[in-house]
Amino acid sequence: MLAGLDEHTDAVMLVGYHTRPSRWRTGAAGAHDELRLRQATADAIGRRAQIPPLTISGPFDVEVDLHNPLTADLATLVPGISRAAGGRTVAFTTADFADAYRLLLLLGQLVTIKPG
Repeated sequence: MLAGLDEHTDAVMLVGYHTRPSRWRTGAAGAHDELRLRQATADAIGRRAQIPPLTISGPFDVEVDLHNPLTADLATLVPGISRAAGGRTVAFTTADFADAYRLLLLLGQLVTIKPG
């Protein structure tokens, strides 16, 4: 899943990469997994105030491989997004992590547009 990464890659974000563990188990075992997952989630939320905010300084150079060339065409209509190597890859640079995240959310919405 990470083919093509080299020493110039600083970070990778895998969105929606795994499903919840209880989705593939049924019966008492699945219910127990669900309860443990809910408890662990509640515990983590309860501890969130103890975690200092993460600060990441830019600039951020982001490349995204999209579902198809049409989606890449649509993405290039957004100022600052351009084509990168490959027919489905787009790239952008931003100084702010929040802006990078918002652009990734926008790209995620673009993939839902179907031609025709």
